Amino acid sequence: IALLRAFAKDAPLLFLDEPLSALDEDGISRLIEAINQVKENRITIITTHKKEILAAADEIIQMNAIN
Repeated sequence: IALLRAFAKDAPLLFLDEPLSALDEDGISRLIEAINQVKENRITIITTHKKEILAAADEIIQMNAIN
């Protein structure tokens, strides 16, 4: 429900923190498709550990932990 609310708002910034967690393959595909549709005309920032969503990115910033 939180994702639907975020998608429905016409806010200029969309921040998604691990949106693919707890989704199966079909759910991941559908969510990536939805993200591609709503990211037009807004800044979309996604934090994730899943590589599947990288195809939706215009730019990627990779962060590594410092030990």
